[in-house]
Amino acid sequence: EICSTNPCLNGGQCTANGVGGFTCMCISPFTGQRCEDRVDPCANQPCQNGGTCQPTNGNSYQCICPPGYSSFDCSTRDPCSQNPCMNGGQCFANNVGGFSCQCPSGFDGPRCEDRKNSK
Repeated sequence: EICSTNPCLNGGQCTANGVGGFTCMCISPFTGQRCEDRVDPCANQPCQNGGTCQPTNGNSYQCICPPGYSSFDCSTRDPCSQNPCMNGGQCFANNVGGFSCQCPSGFDGPRCEDRKNSK
């Protein structure tokens, strides 16, 4: 039998196809007729906006995003990256691309731009 010589590489499983040939079932991250090729999950440059792709286990990857961007592929602009909150306000990004500011004592307004009147 053709599979007795184990023609599949990198842990692939051989199955004879009945016409003197074989098929290899490859395990991740390998591919190819004999499981000889390693899949490069970063080959198609999945990270946007200058993000750096780093392969992880198997055929997965993670993006290291530049400042001002986030999400799994660096496609989301971080609305807090430009520090929109004034007077020491803390910025919190929401899930629709916007932000809100938590103002320190004595300040108010959407960006903590207004000084509260102390009467």
